[in-house]
Parts: sequence; structure tokens; C-alpha cells
Amino acid sequence: MKVLILYSSYGGGHVKAAEALKEYYENEHPDYDLEFIDAVKYTSPELNTMFLKSYVQLSKNLPKAWGKLYNLADKHASITELSTLVNKAVSKKFLNMLKDFDPDIILCTHFFSVDMLAKLKRKNMIKAKLGMVITDYFGHSIWLTQPDVVDAFFVAQDIMVDQLESYDIPKEKVHVTGIPSMKAFSIEHNKDEIFKEFNLDPNIFTILFFPGGEYGLAKNTEIFKEMLRLNNVQIITVAGKNEKLKTNLEKMANCSSKNVVILGYTNKIPQILSISDVVVSKPGGLTTTEAIVTQTPIVITSPLPGQEEHNSNYVLNNGLGYRLFDNTDKLLTLKSIIDNKERLEQVKHMQKLLAKPNAAKDICETMINLANEK
Repeated sequence: MKVLILYSSYGGGHVKAAEALKEYYENEHPDYDLEFIDAVKYTSPELNTMFLKSYVQLSKNLPKAWGKLYNLADKHASITELSTLVNKAVSKKFLNMLKDFDPDIILCTHFFSVDMLAKLKRKNMIKAKLGMVITDYFGHSIWLTQPDVVDAFFVAQDIMVDQLESYDIPKEKVHVTGIPSMKAFSIEHNKDEIFKEFNLDPNIFTILFFPGGEYGLAKNTEIFKEMLRLNNVQIITVAGKNEKLKTNLEKMANCSSKNVVILGYTNKIPQILSISDVVVSKPGGLTTTEAIVTQTPIVITSPLPGQEEHNSNYVLNNGLGYRLFDNTDKLLTLKSIIDNKERLEQVKHMQKLLAKPNAAKDICETMINLANEK
């Protein structure tokens, strides 16, 4: 069996979902031929730069404009179909790769990849079974512009089955598997060793804070200041590859008596989540999933209008976490969350009920079954 996993490096969530699928195939089907490819690198550099710069500038600096564009694209096919520009930019290198590898299964975690494949699949130049993994808790029409070429859609929650059906996608094509996460998020970790490694006290309430990493927002550093004013807490902050953000957070932490651990890029997020009492973060699809799978109540900050608002609604509507609204006192809200231990336990219980830790397995095995039906 030959498996091709295509992702696009616009936002870390699409990559992390693809990595979870890759991990499952490597661990459970090591005899399979596997290719793991960033589809963006096979488009023209000009198109790549245009989309990436637009995404970063709008989402970081003009979130309201991003939200309007998101909603407009969802309602008007003429704008949504701008993504089909990708079809015209597919390189010969990409076509040659497909011909040479000749996969039986193709899994995509970003709509660009499906757009790149659509014309080729309609011309029967690709015979592989094609699966699309939607990496947020509500769909967007831009994911659904090529439904006829997709053999299976993998979604996060039941309501999305009806949503996709409204786009004339048959229910039998839609599988409620959840969003795939790495195995490390669903296994037991030695918490005592992790507390010791990061010089943290297992008896003190632990907050994990994601200020936004590469695209960190200024208002999230203000939330960090409020966290430093809380009593009887310790804080782990992950700034990712954003060195400027890390430096700013360190300066603020140095003015506090709190035990604060500030990390740059780290591959120990599963371990850190396992010892955290809450995680304060923007509600990206993968971050939300990882919090639910590890049963770490999520405190949502600054969701982008559009997909992150939908993720936030999923969390709040299902009792999976909290939200720090812009017009509220952040310090009082955080204090009320920390002090209400019974409510925190209820949130963890709901997370346990709704978690889908086997999403990667369910997606990968479904695609194997489809490929075997040929």
C-alpha cells in the first residue's frame, strides 16, 4: 500500500494533524510506502508568498478584516473559488511526483491540496482514494469546493455531518472521527518527573499559557501580566519560535515573584499539558483538540473571527472550557476559574466524554478499507 499525506504550511494545525496521521501509519503499518509532503512547495513561489503574507497580515494585524473575508468567502462561491488558482500553479514537479509514486491513498489536511488534485482526479490521472481532514470544529465552504473528487471527509463533531449534507455531500462520505492528534497526547506520563524537569511544584495550581507563538498578539501579553498577579499559581509559557515575544515575556516574569517557566520551541507539549490544571490559549483546531484529549480545561483568549470563533463556540456550548472576553476583568475571571475546583472537574468530565483520542487510527484505517474496495 502506498500512502501520500499532503499538508500546507499555513498555520501549524494543518501540519500537526498530518504528522499524527503519518505517525499512525509508521507505527501500525511500517510496511507501507509513505510520502509526507508540503503541497505549498509545489505551487509557484509567487502564489505561496501571496497567500502566506495575506494570512499573516490579516490574522495578526487586522483580525476583523480577516473575519469579514472568512464570512464573505463562505457565502459567495466566486470568492471561494479563488482557491482554484492553485490548480493553475501546480508545478510539473508535483505531477511527476504523483506519477512516480502512484499512491493508493491520499490524505489532505488543507483544502489547497485537494484543489491541486481535483482536476487531475477528474481526468482519471489519479486513481487513489482521496480523504480530506477538516481541522476545525466547523466547516467552511472553501474546504468543500471539490466534493465530487473526495472519497471521505473526516470531521470533528456530529453537527458537521448535517453541515456538509447542506453542500450536497452524501452522509456516507462523512466520518465523525475527531481531529487527529499525536499518540503522546493520549498516553499516561510520569507527572512527578515532568514537574521535577521544569522545577515546578506538583502542589501548586499550574497554568499553561500559549501567547500565540510566531503570530503572538499584543493583547495576549496583557493577559500574561494579569496571570502574574494571581495568587498561588505557577505558569508555563510557550513562545514557540518568536524570540522577541519570548524576551518580552521574560522581562515581565523577572518583575514577578512567581515561578514562571518560559520556553521557546519545544516538543514536550504533551508532557506539559499532562501536568497543567488549565491551558490559556487561542482556540486553534489542534490546540483545542489536544486540550480535550488530555482533559486540560481550556481558557480561550482572542479567537480570530471565523474558524476560531467556531472552535470557541464548540468549547463553550459543550462545557469544555471557558473564555476570557475582551470586555471582562481578566484577573477576576481567571481567579474565579481557578477557585471553582468543582467546575474544573465538571469540565474535565465533559472533555473525557467528548474526546476522540483514536482519530488518527480511525481516519487511517477508514482510508485503508476504501483503498481495498477497488
